[in-house]
Amino acid sequence: MLKLSIVSPCYNEEEVLATSAERLDALLDDLIAKGKIAADSYVLFVNDGSRDRTWDIIRGLSSRSDRFHGLCLAHNVGHQHAIMAGMMEARHDA
Repeated sequence: MLKLSIVSPCYNEEEVLATSAERLDALLDDLIAKGKIAADSYVLFVNDGSRDRTWDIIRGLSSRSDRFHGLCLAHNVGHQHAIMAGMMEARHDA
């Protein structure tokens, strides 16, 4: 079965990150229930040098659920590079 790794770049997302995680969690639940993806599929949030609590929220999500993973970049590199970093991190799972 296909293991899906969703890579999501994040920059100052503290106001919407919990809602995004909830919606992505529901999406993965639905796809797993329909037999379209493996149960160990996950979301990788890539913190792109946020200046707010984004990284703290990502760490909290990942500590509560194996479905959420986090990668923290040292500084802002732009969403394209953040996506690439996430893809490189997830490449063994995809």
